[in-house]
Amino acid sequence: MVRTLADAGLDDSDRKLLHDVEDVGWHVVLIPPEEGKPGWAFSIGLFHSFGHPEVVVFGLPLELLGAVVNGVGEEVQAGKRFEAGQEHPDILEGVRCAFRPVDEGWYRPFLGYARWFYQGSEFPALQCLWPDKKQRFPWEPEFNEGWRWAQPLLHESEPVAARAVELLRSTGDWLFADPPNAITFTTRQVVREHQPILLVAHDDDEAWQFLHGGPVELADAMIVCLGHVVKLDPSLAELADLPVGWRASRGAPGEPWQRAPGGDDPD
Repeated sequence: MVRTLADAGLDDSDRKLLHDVEDVGWHVVLIPPEEGKPGWAFSIGLFHSFGHPEVVVFGLPLELLGAVVNGVGEEVQAGKRFEAGQEHPDILEGVRCAFRPVDEGWYRPFLGYARWFYQGSEFPALQCLWPDKKQRFPWEPEFNEGWRWAQPLLHESEPVAARAVELLRSTGDWLFADPPNAITFTTRQVVREHQPILLVAHDDDEAWQFLHGGPVELADAMIVCLGHVVKLDPSLAELADLPVGWRASRGAPGEPWQRAPGGDDPD
């Protein structure tokens, strides 16, 4: 069952979405980038109108993101099918793009408006991924590390989140209000170099940042699930009740966290 124009409580954005799906077959949602956070775009309606998975793409300029999703929609409307595991050289000029299935655990953080339209998660979705300048994809070993932050891999089901939950259950229940698969922002130094987390911010938009406390370059940014970060450092459970708009810091692992109100994007 999908939303219709007869539903109560629709606003102008909802009506625009429903008119687009009715008139063209799909609607495009654009999410602008923020500092250190990639933008993305996704379709709503391809599955309803054509029986084709919805499509999401990350990390490109906003206008190009919309063009990619609309281009895929036009191809689907003309009868083409895109499938997981396929590569296509004609979506972006001069590069091949690949498709991977989106794990349902990522629907809420990245495809929330599509869930509103379908009134749940009963729809398939594909992620369109683009390569670096040497035509390597994010899952390939030599992929440009400086670009990795721009494309979270939504085909990964994040089994580490489940392991983190089990780890915490040995001493108590999962304490965060956010689920283990909630997206968070961290750095390459934390995830790949295993530097300790010394600064945590619970931003005004309710997102979490887990940082190593040193200077952060855009190329260092990474998106991971909350469960992954807690697995790296189970002591972060102490900050599960950190209020929105606050941050916490410490001088070294094992030292007590110092809490204080603070803004977004900590240095």
